[in-house]
Amino acid sequence: MTVAVGGENLIDLVQEVDGRYVPHPGGSTMNVAMALAQQNVDVHYLTPVSTDPMGDLITARLRADQVHIIQNQ
Repeated sequence: MTVAVGGENLIDLVQEVDGRYVPHPGGSTMNVAMALAQQNVDVHYLTPVSTDPMGDLITARLRADQVHIIQNQ
């Protein structure tokens, strides 16, 4: 089975005890894509991802879970 997912992706900035903010990739649709991929479902992520450093974090997180990122060419 292959599932196509489209929606949001975002970065949550979580404040640590020392005052630093640490970026955590997420968003409900992105979380669903990763959860499906962790269950060995073939997942294609349709939402565009930026190519700036925050987008790179999102891309790396999706790829770590074997989610296929479909970008407009």
